[in-house]
Amino acid sequence: MGAAVSLQFQQALRNGDEITALQLYHSSPELKKLNVNKVYKLSQTRSTPIHYAAKRGLLDIYKEFLLQGGDPTVTNGKGETSIHLICTCTNAAIDPVECDRRATMLSFTIDYCREKKQLIVGLTFVDRSLNSPLHIAATSGLVKCVEILVANDAFILGQKNIAGQTPLDCAQNAPNKAAIAAILEPLMVFASNEKSTAELAVKPRFLKQESYRPYSENRLKLLREEIMSQVTESLGLSKVNAESLLEANGWSAQIVVEKWTNDCASLCYQTGVQIVDNSLVKPKRSLKQQSSITELECQVCFEVVTEKIAVPSLPCGHVICKLCWEEYLKEKINTGNVSKLKCPAYDCSELVPMSIIKTLIPEEIYQKYQKFGLDKFVTGKTDIKWCPHPGCERAVQVPVNNPAENNDVQDETTASDTSSEKKIDSRNVDCGVGHFFCWSCSKTAHDPCTCEVWAEWEREVSEQVDNNQGAQRAAERVSDDVWLGENCKSCPNCKSPIFKDDGCNHMTCYKCKHEFCWMCLGRWRFHGSRSGGYFECNKFIMKKLANRKLESAKSKAKKKAKKKHGCYFKHVYDWYKNHVQSLEYELTILVKAGDRMSKLKASASSEQDVTFFEDAIRELLKCRHVLKASYALSYYLCTEGERDGFIKLVAEVERSTELLAQSVTRPHLQTPKDQIILLTVESREQRRSFLLSAHKFNPSLWAIQDEQPVYDIDTPQHFTRNVSFDDGDSYVSDESDDGDYFTRFRVLT
Repeated sequence: MGAAVSLQFQQALRNGDEITALQLYHSSPELKKLNVNKVYKLSQTRSTPIHYAAKRGLLDIYKEFLLQGGDPTVTNGKGETSIHLICTCTNAAIDPVECDRRATMLSFTIDYCREKKQLIVGLTFVDRSLNSPLHIAATSGLVKCVEILVANDAFILGQKNIAGQTPLDCAQNAPNKAAIAAILEPLMVFASNEKSTAELAVKPRFLKQESYRPYSENRLKLLREEIMSQVTESLGLSKVNAESLLEANGWSAQIVVEKWTNDCASLCYQTGVQIVDNSLVKPKRSLKQQSSITELECQVCFEVVTEKIAVPSLPCGHVICKLCWEEYLKEKINTGNVSKLKCPAYDCSELVPMSIIKTLIPEEIYQKYQKFGLDKFVTGKTDIKWCPHPGCERAVQVPVNNPAENNDVQDETTASDTSSEKKIDSRNVDCGVGHFFCWSCSKTAHDPCTCEVWAEWEREVSEQVDNNQGAQRAAERVSDDVWLGENCKSCPNCKSPIFKDDGCNHMTCYKCKHEFCWMCLGRWRFHGSRSGGYFECNKFIMKKLANRKLESAKSKAKKKAKKKHGCYFKHVYDWYKNHVQSLEYELTILVKAGDRMSKLKASASSEQDVTFFEDAIRELLKCRHVLKASYALSYYLCTEGERDGFIKLVAEVERSTELLAQSVTRPHLQTPKDQIILLTVESREQRRSFLLSAHKFNPSLWAIQDEQPVYDIDTPQHFTRNVSFDDGDSYVSDESDDGDYFTRFRVLT
């Protein structure tokens, strides 16, 4: 009877039949004495009664087992404790009641252990797959269990299972993954890391700076107003006169003030600003002072104008009706002629202030006027350029002659080649929304390539990829040509390729039926008794052999160089394309960076700075642009040694870039904030250091224009027949016309 009851009880626990299990447990005195920590003999997983109850979520019987002396840290054959099994649930997404029951079981286990003053080691204990209860709860999607475990210090930073997954990784394919990520991500990101913090403290501050500044349209307006205010306050001028002086002097307040101080009369004469005795012209009589009558004549249409419909007058005193003002201003603005708008009266040079313009035209025309004025400001200022990306209304400023920034950010400023002292102006700049472009040519960012090298690379890609259906096919075609050159010969008559597929030297062209000798390519009819015996061509004829060797060497050198050229292009293009694809993916992350930072900040328990994430993505994009251009540059390097040295420098940037990418391109951040900042700073440091060294590798324009291998034939030099050339170059001997000397040829690949 006892054995039968025990078997029924075990079967009820396995099947999750809690009602039957409770009935048997309370009705059988023998089951009351059951050791719930002892493994069942027939259990293949070496599970105990408390394991079965935890796995099936049997809340009431599980409580009975704990009160009877059950140990939640006892492990089964897989190394799992009852806490692991409580956090295991296969239907968490469709059964919220089951989720609540398991959360209650977990809370009861923790409270029971605290009452017994036991150390809760089970919360961080790992099974044989190195999964902690938090890994299991995240995999099952048990949000409340995750909250309970985290609240009881079950989270360990960097804890991974045997597959290298953190609890946050385990939640990616689980139900309720968003809610679990909102709990775990802030813990991983804002965890304290004393080592990273200490390393950041010794990093130079300039590593967080860039020499260029992105501007939105509103910030450009503020910058324009600020520059005009500097002139108006320093010289006591009106805004319209200050604008005229600035526009004529590249919008440099410093230059305007210096010229005004040195010779204000000359400056005003050149810009149309009128002065009398080194002071601005005093305003003439206003409309009311000009006449006591109530009717005046418009200076444009000569219609009578009353004071009621008159507009604010200029210092010149000319009377212009409102209709003429509107037509005049609309015509100027619609044609883009917004600089130095003057009074429409005949031969009047009085400039029209912006305040008057605003009162005379509709709002939409005034907005157009401001846009044209802003465009004049940007195009007139030498250190500001519009972003060339279609539809983008942002601009970038690169300060000129700023020693402080030049010392801090050397790669973003003008770099020099130590050998030629040639300035490299192809610096990469960012308009602020992920549009990277070259400051010099406004094409896509391509530093360390010069603009000339980048233009050649774009042409090469267009020819070998766009027009030839991919680099792979181009490389295969080059390989086919090389095979044909090595294994086939051309028919002496029609030049068709002939392949020798048997042992006979008697060849017949399949196309023109010409018969010839495979060895000497001579006519076959001359290879017989009438020609002095079969295979007369096997006799050594010095001049003929030397000529053939020369032509063969040239042909092989060309084919070898062409094959090497095509294969290396494929290698370079594959790496270039890899970084381009990574760049496109990471741009999508930058677009969503604002939302991700908002969610991360909302999930954090306290106010945390989350701008580090956007900063890291921007640095990652900068590195990608440098890497893709670096592989393009390596294609044009001449020697193997130079190419290998350059690739070693690229590898350092690539290593730091990939480490940064691994930390910020995951669906959820798992790297501590300080470590991400450190990786960002290190990537920035590597990128800038690399650019300083990489500029000297740019070849001159003439060296990249010739696509074919170069064959340099030196001036003929005569040597004896047995001379050997040991100077390192490849030479081919050819007999001269008189048969007594050799001519020296050097083959450059």
